[in-house]
Amino acid sequence: MNKPWKKRGQVSIEFMIVLGIVLTIFIILGYIVYRNYVKTSDLKVYIYGVRLANHIADNINTINAVGEGHSTSFSLPPSLYGNRGYSVSFYENSSTVYVVGTSFSRGGGAVTFSSPISTANINCLLGECNMGCNTSRVEQCIAVNRSLDIRLVKYQGGIYMTQENNVMQASSEGSISPFTGEGDVTVGSIPSFVEVGEDWNVMYVHHNRLDDTVSLVISLNITSGDAAEYNIYDMVGEVLEVQSNEADPQNPEFSLSRPLEGAWNNDLGGLGDVDGAVLKFRDGFHLCIESGSGTMTSSDWKVVSSDGSSMLLDKEEDVCLAYP
Repeated sequence: MNKPWKKRGQVSIEFMIVLGIVLTIFIILGYIVYRNYVKTSDLKVYIYGVRLANHIADNINTINAVGEGHSTSFSLPPSLYGNRGYSVSFYENSSTVYVVGTSFSRGGGAVTFSSPISTANINCLLGECNMGCNTSRVEQCIAVNRSLDIRLVKYQGGIYMTQENNVMQASSEGSISPFTGEGDVTVGSIPSFVEVGEDWNVMYVHHNRLDDTVSLVISLNITSGDAAEYNIYDMVGEVLEVQSNEADPQNPEFSLSRPLEGAWNNDLGGLGDVDGAVLKFRDGFHLCIESGSGTMTSSDWKVVSSDGSSMLLDKEEDVCLAYP
């Protein structure tokens, strides 16, 4: 006669075997489902990446086919499929745009998508081009971590990627046209329509037709303050020369002896004693000036245009300027 405890032991063993088989089936099914999810997700990343590379190339090729001075705008999404981050790269002497993202498989390794473009003369003047994703000196890389509105400009035979407007603040933005002339300007070269005789601070862009260089002129005249301070950041562009009219010309506050990014301070004189700096770039620039210090809180700031118009800046907000 079989004993009851033997039957219970046999049932337990059979139950464990069945449970093991069921768990094995679930594990196998789960792995198959996961692999299909990864493959599907990687396929979507691929589709997004290819479309984005073609989208960028189409906009570049379109503006490159038109005449000098024309521009167009387009947008970059904040991420690829599945909130996967990405970057956009251009290489010297390479007529190709590269979009580099990450895959769901292979431990999230990098995947690259590319599309041909009609020119290798690409110049990025966006603040995001200065974010450290460049791997070599021949690379221009845009690290994308938010939606970007980009303006493409056909300028001096090349394509320039810059911000949507010349002047941008959080609450307002606008476009200005540069002053032009044959030769460089000085800190004291004040546009004739600026009302000198009261507290004023102006910035404007000057294009030298002789060498096709571009300068950002910062001219200050504050009777009520002792100094003007401005913190420069996110600067892009090749600086050729810096001009400042400090009392000690051998030790000017603005100079090429240190990186231009950072805090600068100009001692100011009396009424009519113009101070400031001229930052001369090879062909274009982008930079931002922090608000909340020095002149930005003590007196009005204006960015003036060659057509006589001006944009009054909000002293409580950073301002980003670019040209072209």
